[in-house]
Amino acid sequence: ACERDLQDFSGAIEAINLDLEEQKTRMESLQNMVAARMKAEERIGEQVNGLQSGLSATQVDLS
Repeated sequence: ACERDLQDFSGAIEAINLDLEEQKTRMESLQNMVAARMKAEERIGEQVNGLQSGLSATQVDLS
């Protein structure tokens, strides 16, 4: 009975480890998605700043 309990416990630990690995993979994927989004937002911000500078220069030229 003790050996069976030990096998059951070992199986449960293996299942937990598998679940933890799956969660780790999901977390890494989520972190990569967030990082990619932040980079995209940064690029968009740079483009907006460039457009604003261009508009400011155009307004000065029109004055």
